[in-house]
Amino acid sequence: MSQLTVLVKKLGHSLEEIRFRALYNIISKLDYKLITEDELIDKDCIFQNLVKWFQYKDASTKEDVLKLILRLLKHGGDDAAALLLRADPGLGQLREATDCDVLVQDIVNL
Repeated sequence: MSQLTVLVKKLGHSLEEIRFRALYNIISKLDYKLITEDELIDKDCIFQNLVKWFQYKDASTKEDVLKLILRLLKHGGDDAAALLLRADPGLGQLREATDCDVLVQDIVNL
């Protein structure tokens, strides 16, 4: 199992600290071009685990999760959008992130 696969799986972990570290590890790797958006989109459960983030009561860093989702959608086009819709039909869970309305609207409008 690759290191990236492990990080993507950790995004769905029940412990907030593990999710938090995985998220920022992935964002850093993207920013420093150590991984690509395509590599992330190819991981089976990337969108499921990012959407799952919003199921937790104390889901801090929602804004950063939404920014990552938006980044992947902009890069991945229709394929990424289909994966997101499979993870969150109708984008119901993302729409509940009322403190990040602008980002949610950007995602919905893509």
